[in-house]
Amino acid sequence: MTICVETERQEFFKKLDNSYWNPKLKIKVLPSGDRTVIATDQIKDKEPLVVFNKDTAFGPEQATAHSKENLNTLNSNLIISAYLYQYYTKHTESFPFGYDHYFNSLPTYEWYKNNHEFIKFYLSLDKNQKDKLKENSYLLTNLETLIEWVKQIPKHKPNIEEAIRSYLITRTRSWSSFGLVPWIDFFNHSDQGSFLNGEGTSIHATHAYEKGDEVNTSYGLKDTFHLLTTYGYVAKETTVPLLCPPVSKFAVAFDPNLNNGVTLSEDYPFLIKKNVNNFNQIISYFRLCAFNKHDLFFVNDIATESKRFINGENEHKAVKIGLFCLEKSKKSLENVKNNFDAISKELPESFVKEFEGKMEILKELSLKFHTHWLNLLDKTN
Repeated sequence: MTICVETERQEFFKKLDNSYWNPKLKIKVLPSGDRTVIATDQIKDKEPLVVFNKDTAFGPEQATAHSKENLNTLNSNLIISAYLYQYYTKHTESFPFGYDHYFNSLPTYEWYKNNHEFIKFYLSLDKNQKDKLKENSYLLTNLETLIEWVKQIPKHKPNIEEAIRSYLITRTRSWSSFGLVPWIDFFNHSDQGSFLNGEGTSIHATHAYEKGDEVNTSYGLKDTFHLLTTYGYVAKETTVPLLCPPVSKFAVAFDPNLNNGVTLSEDYPFLIKKNVNNFNQIISYFRLCAFNKHDLFFVNDIATESKRFINGENEHKAVKIGLFCLEKSKKSLENVKNNFDAISKELPESFVKEFEGKMEILKELSLKFHTHWLNLLDKTN
């Protein structure tokens, strides 16, 4: 059945107060059955993409109000999932205006089954293995709870596939405490994508888009393994997180604009991609980490020099810090792999390839650090 997403979207928006969908955006159905958003014309930086009245989001309160079953016994994180399950299995036909089309436009279980190898892997394990895997994955925390709830619905034949679909939709499509936000949910993730604002109701472009470009939102600076264990899938491109210390307090004292570097740490790492094209940014960051009181004697123009090469000693420290963080990142990655190996030796092929790709990236980055230092020595000599 062909769903006329564009026509239904326009009609839906006409009924919502204070809501806006940029007319340059179009929803495209991919061969996999997934939906994505593309630009039909050029979009400028900071141009509004979607603006929503927060009251139009489908949250726990609406789910409870339209649910046939009592949801009060469930964890708040499962309330929307429990409602969606009832909707998809026709156990309830109650829903706010327009949301029937919206719910039916969300990905099918078949799409999830074909694209979320992590869930398939989980379902293939025995109970002890499942329990161990849940310790390493936020995604799986409440999945079994929802399935057990479904099985206990009186005079109802459980549909486990739809339970998983409903659970994954809530995990991958809901926003903060607001729940499902219609049409914002069709943006796919990219670490370079536009961010949802603090209230969870609007997205503005964080860079310009050309006609035909895929328009993405961002779940934040999450590595592919982080995406896997939180949402159940990996990103299109392999990345590896480089753990970083905060910049030196002396560097910040000279340039307050560096304050944002203080938070760049294990929680907000550099995401390194295959071509390591941000090496200059990385080494510059480590220069600022190494910047200390002694270096002040070599600074003439603080605003310029604090962002560039200071002296040979400082550059050597920067390279040493970088190599230390690289080794720490490598060990962290190996720990992740060991945790999964302890659960099952037969890991999904995509998982193994992802791990091998990460190791190649770290190897390339190590080579760049050493090459950088050797080139400096050659120039000095």
